[in-house]
Amino acid sequence: MAWSDLPAELALQIASHNVNEMQTLRTMCLVSKSMRDAAIEPLFSVLHFSRNVDLLCWLALAQRAPSLLSAVRKLKLTIGLSLSATNLSAIPTLENVCELELSGLGRKNAPELQWSEGLEAIASYLEQSLPNLRRLSLSNSHFWHLAQLSRVIRAAASLESLAICASSVISLNNSNQDVTNIGRVPVNLAGLRELALIGNHREFDSDGQNSLGRMMLLSPPTQLRVLTLLSFHESGYDNPCSIMTMIMLMRTSYAFLTHLTIDPNLRHRYENPLLTSALPTLPPFAALLELTIHLGALGSADSSGPAAFFFAALKPMPKLTIVRFVLRELGTWDYTSFMWLFSSHPSLLHENSLQRRFPSLEAIHWVFCVDPRGDKVRLMVSKSHKLDIERRLLLRLENVGMSSQWICREWIMWQDRNYRPMVWED
Repeated sequence: MAWSDLPAELALQIASHNVNEMQTLRTMCLVSKSMRDAAIEPLFSVLHFSRNVDLLCWLALAQRAPSLLSAVRKLKLTIGLSLSATNLSAIPTLENVCELELSGLGRKNAPELQWSEGLEAIASYLEQSLPNLRRLSLSNSHFWHLAQLSRVIRAAASLESLAICASSVISLNNSNQDVTNIGRVPVNLAGLRELALIGNHREFDSDGQNSLGRMMLLSPPTQLRVLTLLSFHESGYDNPCSIMTMIMLMRTSYAFLTHLTIDPNLRHRYENPLLTSALPTLPPFAALLELTIHLGALGSADSSGPAAFFFAALKPMPKLTIVRFVLRELGTWDYTSFMWLFSSHPSLLHENSLQRRFPSLEAIHWVFCVDPRGDKVRLMVSKSHKLDIERRLLLRLENVGMSSQWICREWIMWQDRNYRPMVWED
């Protein structure tokens, strides 16, 4: 059957399924009018503005076809020299947008007054033009003080999901903000269902009043279902937040948490035992279904140790069905074997230990995340290399005494640095 002969309902399903495949949607638009009508809404469901010219072109298009305003579901804004925050007021109300990705907020070398004006423009836009916003992501952003961060979060009144990645709070010494007011602006986080903190600057969650933990203590996210706490190990951005905030988040969300993703390999060695020793004091994660632990870099015994101690310190979880261990493949080929894997706690992988601690466990997944060193390095992983690493891993699991029911090549997965499935080359 030719594409032009497809029933409208089927064409709509195909377009919705390929919402992130721009080339497929463009091809559908060229086939026939009916196919174009089916593809036009998914094609414009995600908008990304990084330059003022992008914004102007889309506004001109929306004037000719006002129905496009209702098609937008997700908005991406990269604020910077090419897209000014003060120009956002030109974007009309987008009632169906439920997700917003903001990056590039603030520049370290920008005057505080100029930054504050831009931030207020962003916050006002969120309040007035995105009434149904539910998911907010902030990345590569710099705030003069925590009150500015809370201003952006407060602008999304019905927030259910919040992600903060590679962001920082500039030193108070450079700010004119009254220290006594920092962190005291009320932020309602009680309705959050998902929270992700990933590789933020060490000043992002410092001690004292200018801390993320202090802001969250005023309105703890007690209803979290999904919590992600990950680190960056090879840049100026490291831990997701302070160790005290990590502990506080796990303590306040234990009752409803179903998915926990964590990297226990903290930047400073003295922090690792502090995190592990705090686990026995926390209530058990009785509702947890999936647990993902990052073990560190492939072949690095030093980075896998804290993760093994963290796993050992966890209390039994009766509903846990999937455990996922993630290793970073840096492309240096500096591995020889997996003898370091759970070398300090091999019994954790034994059948009796797994069944006693996690009676509902169904699968143990091993994920290799291909993350080459350097921004310009493109790592080509051959199929033979993949099979060799998988063979070594399976052999190690046998050697530590893991039951055969948990050793399965189908449970070994390969992903790129954005956690998408790898495409293999023969």
